Amino acid sequence: MQWFKQQKQQAWTAIRTSGDITTMAQVMRRQGEKPLVNLALVEEGNIREAKHAQALAKKHKLKYARCTFVLDSKDYQLLQVESPNVPEQERKEALRWKLKDMVDFPVEQATVDYMKIPQDPAYPNRQDYLYAVAAKNELIGQLCNTFSDADINLKAIDVRVATQRNIAALLEEKDRGLAVLSFGRNGGLLTFTSGGELYHTRFIEIEEDRSAGAAHERIALELQRSLDNFDRQFPFITVNKLLVAPCEEREALLQHLKSALYTQVGSFELSDIFEFAPGVEVDGPTAQAALLHTLGAALREEVAA
Repeated sequence: MQWFKQQKQQAWTAIRTSGDITTMAQVMRRQGEKPLVNLALVEEGNIREAKHAQALAKKHKLKYARCTFVLDSKDYQLLQVESPNVPEQERKEALRWKLKDMVDFPVEQATVDYMKIPQDPAYPNRQDYLYAVAAKNELIGQLCNTFSDADINLKAIDVRVATQRNIAALLEEKDRGLAVLSFGRNGGLLTFTSGGELYHTRFIEIEEDRSAGAAHERIALELQRSLDNFDRQFPFITVNKLLVAPCEEREALLQHLKSALYTQVGSFELSDIFEFAPGVEVDGPTAQAALLHTLGAALREEVAA
């Protein structure tokens, strides 16, 4: 099972379940043009359940697709750690033992992968860091079995930070860093990227009504702290913009952030990034927010193994 390495084949079909809603998207990358969205659906049902998996597989011919599934944040742990000083082929195993006292389940029962955090090119001998992802083998096994039984051609597994990185890469300005904030059911996901690489991420929990003034103030405070921390940790990257992804009641939050933050604040729509094939429509902030990370997963970029 591959998480972050890919192979050059057909377009990816991404699947994500949040609560009782499943989203699906298929995206074709094109040289010199916006990626083309051939499929973008929001449907009721949880594809982790056998009956829904079988129904969706049959309806959308997922036996013949190349699928990736986006895990929920509760399915895995994401940790920033020092990169083990071992050859590349030994890194996963060394990383497994580095995580032994950091995850809340036995590391021997974990599926582990990682994303490298690029270092300051002016200091190539500094300690490398990476983002490690650990998920229980039991959970991954159950997911794979459900998809296999339903004839879903599961080829990869994704996490939200990686899918948001893929979205941000299409919005970045050359030689500049970009902060992107998106919202889900339980809070906001903030990522910092540059050159298509993920440098930093954090989750902002929001318990109160996100449309209320108190929530706006707390979000602004958390964002300012994160921006300041990023400047100190990565002084070689200039973040010149914070973009807020589509979500409900975004305009009021945007107005507050524009007055509260020193960084330029803006927003984007999915149509700024993608072209949609005839008959494929994603209307309104609710649908756009639901499909954001699914579309990001379908943007898995091809690299040589």
